[in-house]
Amino acid sequence: MLAPLPTHLADPAARLAEVTSAMVAAKQRYQPLPASWLVDFSGMLPAALGGLAARATMKFLGATAPVVNLVVSNVPGSQKPLYLAGARLLANYPVSAITDASGGLNITVMSYAGKLDFGFVACRELIPDVWDLVDHLHDALAELTKPAAEHSREV
Repeated sequence: MLAPLPTHLADPAARLAEVTSAMVAAKQRYQPLPASWLVDFSGMLPAALGGLAARATMKFLGATAPVVNLVVSNVPGSQKPLYLAGARLLANYPVSAITDASGGLNITVMSYAGKLDFGFVACRELIPDVWDLVDHLHDALAELTKPAAEHSREV
């Protein structure tokens, strides 16, 4: 789904409202499709052909300019703690991919056990300072949560 990222809006609440509105509209456009349509379609292609088709599609889409310059994904995870051989999983940092069509940055957020874990994948030529994004993320989350914290103190 494509949605605008309203970085031109200074107010964090207005930005969040704009993103929410755009995502609701985008989800309504795709609602008639079954959730498994991509998996079902991929299953019709032999594995080798599917990989070639995906690479060719991404190369074609990115031939002139990337379709987008940022991909942000949210992956709902288990809200119950998970264990492997008795060891508790403490965090689940997602890893995704960047392609010719997706620009230079992919941010994936995965929820797990009441927390959010962020994964950043970047093209080093396009985003040489990807580590700075972590600091900016902390600042942005503080900016977004400040009005909610102030509201809860008033109530």
